[in-house]
Amino acid sequence: MDLYIVRHGNPNYMTDSLTELGHRQAKAAAQELVKLGIDEIYSSPMGRAKETAQYLCELCGLEMKIEPWAHETEHYGEDGHGGITHAVQMDPTFLRSPEVEAMGDRWVTHPAFRGEKEITEMVKTVEDGARDFLARLGYELEGNRFRITEANDKNVVLFCHAGMFLVLTAFLLRMPQLTAWHSFFMYQTGITRCNFYNYDSGYTVGRYLWINDTHHLKKEGIELT
Repeated sequence: MDLYIVRHGNPNYMTDSLTELGHRQAKAAAQELVKLGIDEIYSSPMGRAKETAQYLCELCGLEMKIEPWAHETEHYGEDGHGGITHAVQMDPTFLRSPEVEAMGDRWVTHPAFRGEKEITEMVKTVEDGARDFLARLGYELEGNRFRITEANDKNVVLFCHAGMFLVLTAFLLRMPQLTAWHSFFMYQTGITRCNFYNYDSGYTVGRYLWINDTHHLKKEGIELT
């Protein structure tokens, strides 16, 4: 199975909808994704993700399925410059600093993250949702690998958000949260392909075959945002 993870197009965050640029990006992404033979389309419940997904639904003739857990993460931390930002999008040089790395698994207690309980619950919401989502697709998490309960060769698309993508990436690749947070990035309508190969052992692992692909935008002369 291939899971394609797509960030929404350029948004108006105040109205939770796409801008004119966002619609152009979403159309370009849909025209690229439809070539892959998509079987199922899932989306965050937020407006900007659903609007992005709708273009692909129309091209494929498929129904959009809503995944509430794929909602954007909404916990904030310090941006390192006197302001605040999404915790998952904090300054990567701070996230990789000796100060934070020395804390190990206790990084959530650092004052810059503004709430150990809140940030832990944020991560748990995505992880629990992703675990259930993949189980429904035939892949149940056992330790750091997935047991294949129903092997398939589907092409599945999930439209979501930049912050949520980073938490999800840590879950899929079974890596520490902060490693994903300071190592990956997603442009608007960037496409990431995570493959779950159906090994004869009955187990599989998620492997990123490409990350944050934006050639559909470059091909159309659409700016990266």
